[in-house]
Amino acid sequence: RWRWRWRRFSTGKSACRCCRSSSSSSSSSSSSSSSTNAASIGGGPSAVLVDGATGTASRSPPGGSVPSTSGGVIAVVGEPSSLGLDDSSAADGSVTAFSGGGGDGGGPAVLTAGGSGASVGAASSSAGAVVVTGETSGDVERGLGDSGAGRTLSAVFSAKLSLAAAAADEEEGERTLLIFAVSPEGIDAIDEEATLTGVRAVFDAEAAAAGRDAALEDLYEVRVAGVSSEEDAQKVLEEASAAASRSPLSSPDAPPVSSAVFDSYSKLSSSPSDDSPAIAAAVLACDSASSRCRRSSRARLAGWKSRAARGLSVDRFGKEASALLDRTLASYDRDTSVAAGLSSSPAPAYRLEVRSKLRARLESSVGELFELQASHLRRKTLKSFDAALIRATRSAERMDDAPHAGDERAIARRTALFAFDASLGELEVPSLGLTKSKALAEMAGALNDALTSFEDNPSAKLKAVKEVQKKAAKERKPGERSVDAKIDLVAMIRPDGFGNLQGFVGYQTPWGSQVTVGFQNDADSPEVIGQFGGVRPPFLRVQPKLKLDIEL
Repeated sequence: RWRWRWRRFSTGKSACRCCRSSSSSSSSSSSSSSSTNAASIGGGPSAVLVDGATGTASRSPPGGSVPSTSGGVIAVVGEPSSLGLDDSSAADGSVTAFSGGGGDGGGPAVLTAGGSGASVGAASSSAGAVVVTGETSGDVERGLGDSGAGRTLSAVFSAKLSLAAAAADEEEGERTLLIFAVSPEGIDAIDEEATLTGVRAVFDAEAAAAGRDAALEDLYEVRVAGVSSEEDAQKVLEEASAAASRSPLSSPDAPPVSSAVFDSYSKLSSSPSDDSPAIAAAVLACDSASSRCRRSSRARLAGWKSRAARGLSVDRFGKEASALLDRTLASYDRDTSVAAGLSSSPAPAYRLEVRSKLRARLESSVGELFELQASHLRRKTLKSFDAALIRATRSAERMDDAPHAGDERAIARRTALFAFDASLGELEVPSLGLTKSKALAEMAGALNDALTSFEDNPSAKLKAVKEVQKKAAKERKPGERSVDAKIDLVAMIRPDGFGNLQGFVGYQTPWGSQVTVGFQNDADSPEVIGQFGGVRPPFLRVQPKLKLDIEL
């Protein structure tokens, strides 16, 4: 790959079509250069395979058919004159051929085609190397879509993708050399990366319009070459000549070049009359509009998802979501209205396909938000319902009225279901089938289950335990004056040993006294002896406890 700087050559034609000289000396010099380049690459007499004036092609043009050659085929399309291959018969829409190697089959045949129609596609589909000319660095900066070379590229790619011969090449893995010749403007170098990006965009648009899943690199080996002098033009033609044998017409059993061009031109000219660049532009507009709409809606959806992830509901979600969907699709329809008018092309179907994908993406996001908010609302409602049941039970206990508790629980159920219905109504998106009927029925069942299983609810069990503890801890009301005395006995038996056997037993007497006897054989343990000041503990130790209960 090269970067070339502008150098206007003084003889021959200017590489830039806007700087051509009209002097007679330049014209004669250009004619001489044309003959030299044609002879060095193809040689032999020229023949017009497609007449652009009448739109007719011939298998056997005047002067005889152009045979196939082992050297392959080169196609110079767009403005062949910028490479010094101008010919009086190569008008727009015409295909001119130079037989390979002077007719001995040793060198490549050269096909020239001007314009951007079926003739360009017919010439390029038969070639192993395609040179696209007529582009300036300024056109690259402004975009290839509306430039002459951009329309030429569209014709080249459209033919490659639609012809059966091109499909066979793709299966065999053969890649055509595509040289995109650019004439620099001013002193700035050619932006090769921007040029390749523009070429790839044109190819992607054509592939989408043709309904093919193909990549530019699968079919073409792309080169960007700057052409600012006759030497540069000669280098481009030499590089194309080296790759010309990639042509399907280079094999020994290949048909004549003139027959291949005739067949390709017949197929391409009989296809729908919609302008391929217009179709490509419409397809690109569909993709661009879809990307803009997704970016615009994504910003709004991201805010809603952030709020829903925190367990919060989006205010008037149903109305806002419906408005977002309608606004996004209306914007897409408005931006892609041109594609709808190309009725005989794949553009309308592609427009509807992209629209359906955009709508499906939006509906999926809105549906996820609806389910997420409904789930949060369901949990919140059940939690508040449990709290209401506990309050109803507590109120009934204060009033010592069990039927009252049942009424309070029924009221709590109706209140919870009504609140859920009202909140869920704001989330509905009827146009997407996101209604509250199913969720409301599920919530009614969940409330019934919670009501019937309330007694086994952990919250209810905890409440019952707390009530029992509260009653047990409640002080007894004072009665008559009395004085009660009780005595408890605690005894400890400590025989010889080191504490490997221990236990205790207790007994409650009918009159309320407590007797507790412990046993542990640790009398020989150093730790125990140390606790008793260096002497053995007593074998039996009894401690009486006196309890007095006085009520005045």
